[in-house]
Amino acid sequence: MDSSVQLLSTISSSNIVELVRDRLTEAIITGALSPGERLVEAELARKMNISRGPIREAARLLEQQGLLESKPRRGFFVKEFGPEEIDNLFEMRTCLQVEAARLALKRAAPEDLIELRRRFKEVEERIDRREGVRRALDAGLHFHRLFFEMTRNPRFVRAFDDLATDTRHLSAALNAYEETLTGETDTYFKHHLPPIVEAFEKGDPDLLVAAVRIYLADVRKSHAATYARMRADRTAGAAKGKRKPRNDRS
Repeated sequence: MDSSVQLLSTISSSNIVELVRDRLTEAIITGALSPGERLVEAELARKMNISRGPIREAARLLEQQGLLESKPRRGFFVKEFGPEEIDNLFEMRTCLQVEAARLALKRAAPEDLIELRRRFKEVEERIDRREGVRRALDAGLHFHRLFFEMTRNPRFVRAFDDLATDTRHLSAALNAYEETLTGETDTYFKHHLPPIVEAFEKGDPDLLVAAVRIYLADVRKSHAATYARMRADRTAGAAKGKRKPRNDRS
């Protein structure tokens, strides 16, 4: 069954707005709803077999979370990340993840390092099996979340989970576009995660911080370049469409 059909299928519950919000969130971060796409409330209500009210309330909640944006007299649209949003997201993530890595290294137990290896192996396996960019991205975020879990500080974990929503939204769209160009499925995970694992196992904080910074800087640079190319392709496609004669049906 098509994923968008599953995500936006009939629901019924007393917590209807929360369920709609969760369904829409999943549809956005998995790409079932694309960046820039408008939410057609009537269609969503029909697919979920509910009234349009909960759709609108859930959309307002997602607007507050930064996943949707409203345009006067046009409705809600899936937010598109631009260069400024990419920079802002990775500045914040770098600050948090560097400090989380330092604390994690100080507080790591032997079983944490075993779990770190296991999560890295999961990333490798998903890439090797070519399960797709979103599955690889989820495994990669699961790997990085362990740093925050290892701090033994639940506020760090909540901060990561908050950033992970935006990260998945941004990266899923850009990684999928990049895959159509290169045929690769997030192979930079395999290039940059081993030095992080090695630094943890050596217990070297300087090596760890350097590895984390290099990884995030590389992803930030890759996303910025992919966004620029995607934007250029869209602009070129739009211009080409405008030049096409009205009677051209080819």
